[in-house]
Order: sequence, then structure tokens, then C-alpha cells
Amino acid sequence: MTLGPLRFTNALGGTADWIYPGPTIDLQSPASAGAVNGTTYLIYAEALDRSQWEIATGAYTSSTGTFARTTVLFNSLGTTAKINFAEPPAVSVYDDTSYANLASSNTFTDTTESTSHSTGSQILNGGLGVAKTIFTGESLGNDGDISSFPTLDTSSKSYSIASGATYDISAGNSSGILFINHPVSGSTAIFIVGGGIVALVGQAGSEFAATSTPSVSQLGVYYDSTTPCYRVKNGVATTQTFQAQFFKLRPSV
Repeated sequence: MTLGPLRFTNALGGTADWIYPGPTIDLQSPASAGAVNGTTYLIYAEALDRSQWEIATGAYTSSTGTFARTTVLFNSLGTTAKINFAEPPAVSVYDDTSYANLASSNTFTDTTESTSHSTGSQILNGGLGVAKTIFTGESLGNDGDISSFPTLDTSSKSYSIASGATYDISAGNSSGILFINHPVSGSTAIFIVGGGIVALVGQAGSEFAATSTPSVSQLGVYYDSTTPCYRVKNGVATTQTFQAQFFKLRPSV
């Protein structure tokens, strides 16, 4: 039997099990939702100010209206211990225990790909589809040093252009954002391109320009309507190397 919507404010804070009814009932009772005595459910509890939260699995006891906190999968401390809630949290109950399977499984599979995971990094060889909420114990960025933030590193790929030559960035009149860097000087620029128009948003340095006729000290980014494509042109008298990443937001039309 599928469990219907079930959410309530717990009677107490601390580390005790979840007890229904609490002081506030947002949806229906366990009985009305179809909770079955002795069945294990997934329980998400969160403080009203969201400073504390916990995801656990535990069995339901109908005689006492209790949902046990038997196995803690994730929490706001990054551990698997019961959170000592400073105040009664809001409790949501689900009949899907797939998060428990995720925590204990060594293999994810779909019709074509599989990937192993450990307690450290996880690598997905195929696509990732998520049918429900993703819970994470950390934010993507925090108040720490920026070196701890997630990074998209494309610095290992470089492109060379002879003097007066060009390099094609993207075919057609697609729209997107171009990040380009000169590895020797460290000069970096951001361009927005779209519909055959190239705009220099800004740069750290002075070695890039939005033009098909760059000066003798610059690389120019422009749209060639004849080909058509977006290009980088080297105006310097010697071969130049650059690094770039193009994020296409719209295909050519």
C-alpha cells in the first residue's frame, strides 16, 4: 500500500523517536495516509529555521503513533548520528526507502551504464536522472576559501593560432558565453555571442577585442557571416596560444 502525504510537527525535540500526533498536523494522520504497523519508512525531519535536519529510516508502531529513528542516513552535521533537535522539528514521512538503498549499495545501474561508488567521490559514466528530491549535506559553495568550491577545469586544453590566422569557436549563429584566456599573460575575457553578434562583457587585461581586425597586440573574436561561424583571429606577429570554453545556450537557427 502506498503511503499518502504525511507531515506533522513532532511532540518533542532532542533525539527521541518521532511521535504522532504532535502540536501541529499539516496533512493527514498515519492511519489515513495508510501507514502499516511494523513497516519501515523514510523520515525527513527539519528544524523550523532549517538549521538542523535529519534523514533516517525506521519502523512505524501504530499503538503509540511512533516512527523510529533506527538508521540515520544523512544529517546536517555530516554524520549518521541522531540530531539532538533544539526544538520540535517538522517531520515528513515517505514510503520510498530508496535513499537507504543508495547509502548501502555499491553499484548504480540503468539500461546501459553502471558505476560504483564509495564513501568518497562518485563518478557517473552515464546520465543522472532524479525522480524525487536530492538531499545534500553541504552547499555548493560556502564561506571558506574559494579553493574548496567545485571546479570546472579546462586549463589543460590549449589552442594555437599562427599570426593572421583564425580558429573556429562555434559553427553557425548559435548563442552562448565564451570564456577565453591567454595562458602566458593570464589575461582572461568573457564574450556573449548570439545571432551573429559578439559582445565583450569584460576582461582582466587588454589582449582581447570583439573585432575581426585585432591590433598587433590582441586576439579578436568575431562572427564570420560567410562561413558562418564564430572565430578567434590572431593579430599578433607571432603564433599565439589560448584556452577557451564555450557554453552553447541556443543552437544555430
